[in-house]
Amino acid sequence: MKTNKGKSFFKSESFKAGMASLGLAFAVLFSTLFLFVVAIGESITEGNGIVGFMVFVLVAYYIALAVCCYVIVKKNPGSFWFVPLVCNGFTIVGLMSTSFWEDSRLILAFGSALVISIIASIIGTLDGRRRIIPKSDKR
Repeated sequence: MKTNKGKSFFKSESFKAGMASLGLAFAVLFSTLFLFVVAIGESITEGNGIVGFMVFVLVAYYIALAVCCYVIVKKNPGSFWFVPLVCNGFTIVGLMSTSFWEDSRLILAFGSALVISIIASIIGTLDGRRRIIPKSDKR
């Protein structure tokens, strides 16, 4: 996006990369929210109970969050500070509700998702910074 004087509208290239990372993080948030809505609806309509099916969904949720945080942060290591928080928005809102604190299993389940995505983001940051270092072509 250019202004009339030919200067970039954005302050820097890192700002544009950060906005792209933020958009991807929101896409992950909405897709995991959709995953939970479908999983809860499916388990209620089957009548088998929510517990057995939700264990499978939680494992898929952990894997999806970890992989997405790793990939997003590897592409832009500067987005380490907000990507895990945005991707876990559903988890953070759930942890802030009062009914959530009545069951310690839910705290452990969703708190571990936050920890796993932060660890994946740290690993993605380290890999992304290693990728950014230019290599000299000595022939």
